[in-house]
Amino acid sequence: MPTSIAQSKPIEVVNPNIIPFANPTSVSDTSHSLTSASVDDKTSPAQKSVAVIGAGVSGVLAAAHLLRRNQRVTVFERSSSAGGIWRYIEDRPEDPEYPVTLAAESSSEVFPDRLSSRTTTLRTEKGLTRKTFAPPGPCYAGLRSNIPTYLMRSSLSAWPESAGRDVVPHHLVNNYIQGLAQDFGVNAVTEFNTRVEEVIKPEGQSQWKVRTLRIDNKCTKDTEPTFFEEQHLFDAVVIASGHYDIPFIPKIPGLSTLKKQFPERVTHSKQYRHPETFAGQNVVVVGGRVSAVDICRELAGISAKTYQSVRESTETFNFNILGDQTKQISEIDHIALKNQVSADETFLEQNNVLPVQLHLKDGRVLDGIHAIIFATGYQLTYPYLRSFEVPPDQVTRTSLVESTKSTVHNLYKDIFYIPDPTLTFVGTPFDIVTFACFDYQAQAIAQVLSGAAALPNHDTMRAEYETRLTAKTASRQFHSLRGHEIEYVQGLVDWLNSEADRLGVKGQHIEGYSKEWIEGYWILQKRVSAALGLQDPAQLET
Repeated sequence: MPTSIAQSKPIEVVNPNIIPFANPTSVSDTSHSLTSASVDDKTSPAQKSVAVIGAGVSGVLAAAHLLRRNQRVTVFERSSSAGGIWRYIEDRPEDPEYPVTLAAESSSEVFPDRLSSRTTTLRTEKGLTRKTFAPPGPCYAGLRSNIPTYLMRSSLSAWPESAGRDVVPHHLVNNYIQGLAQDFGVNAVTEFNTRVEEVIKPEGQSQWKVRTLRIDNKCTKDTEPTFFEEQHLFDAVVIASGHYDIPFIPKIPGLSTLKKQFPERVTHSKQYRHPETFAGQNVVVVGGRVSAVDICRELAGISAKTYQSVRESTETFNFNILGDQTKQISEIDHIALKNQVSADETFLEQNNVLPVQLHLKDGRVLDGIHAIIFATGYQLTYPYLRSFEVPPDQVTRTSLVESTKSTVHNLYKDIFYIPDPTLTFVGTPFDIVTFACFDYQAQAIAQVLSGAAALPNHDTMRAEYETRLTAKTASRQFHSLRGHEIEYVQGLVDWLNSEADRLGVKGQHIEGYSKEWIEGYWILQKRVSAALGLQDPAQLET
């Protein structure tokens, strides 16, 4: 079997008006250390090979900024095109576990002790289909952005005037991402239909080893797919695979029995596509955040009755804007099948209600329900980083992901893995204006890896992380930037620009959020929070 050294494709800038940044000058190669102690102002940095995992907006932004700084980039995307969660696919993903326990893991094969080249083998994965290899995402037919375009944008390119300045349907968001990927050369360096299986860095070695599976495009829908297994070496890795892969399903007594007996009547919002599916039905939507509210809004006037089941906590908002057709109810305590239901009974006529009672935590009992939709979010899952995964009570200074899938640990500014900052993340924060905030994270990675900025020393990064951990604790809200996004971004900008000045690197200053952007941000916050009955705009989820 012939082999070749892993090389990423050269940048191909399609838009002639876009000029890549020149190599920054007066800094050294920081391949082995990216902290300020390693910088030598008299030499130039070497070009690094960088793997970017995912071609949603996070991955496209990361790759584009790295390419503009002349880094050697390869993007791995398991789907057939860029766009991530904004790619609409009518087909629905398969059911998750009920309740979900741990994210599905890829095979546990290990790398050979010595890997100096890219190797390729053709193999068949038993039980792996095209659909499970690259599952359809959560985009539904009526999905629109919940942020107007004048806020939800990258520094790389404005939205086309034809999109307007308000919220837009999913296909325009997808077009915007794909336009960035095309114009900034990201498509040219992307290996589509390729899924990352494992990322490791053996102790004492300087490069990351990345194992991938690429589906053989010659296979048809009717044939069992075959895959090319490939192994690569990279100086750095950017994790940009997003939040919306493995659904989170709460542990509710009786739920797994109900799902097993009547599987089509219990779904997750990732499988939701059209409100007409629930025409004339009584539907319970479980969840209190944006996706739950939007699905309730779509069901209004189509379902007979919609109930929104929410937790009684400060994280639940009063969504009276949904009108009389949606009624908020408390959290489900347990689900009980009615006595007359046989365990063998698995089929219901479409108009028949589920033979169950939903016992709520406030003591009420709800029946006459046709369907339950869990809009309960997703786990933070990185199955290709399973060697970094530990139980929550065993988290150490080198742990990355805990098995509860709620927190990514040991990241400096939610971006750089403190024990080895050549492993980086874009897209971990939430409760933000995603495109804009992720753009600054991508710029931070590009500046550091290209030598235009150096990270603080290990102890300084560790101290900042520990201070944040003490203030917020590790939980599902650890990565929330609600009310602090502007401060977070300005901190990145000030640090990167001060580094460019310190290193004498010209042409590398970046601009923070403009005055107009910030004014528009707070206008939006106040307008929406008033509609939702919130007192403090900082409470608002964006």
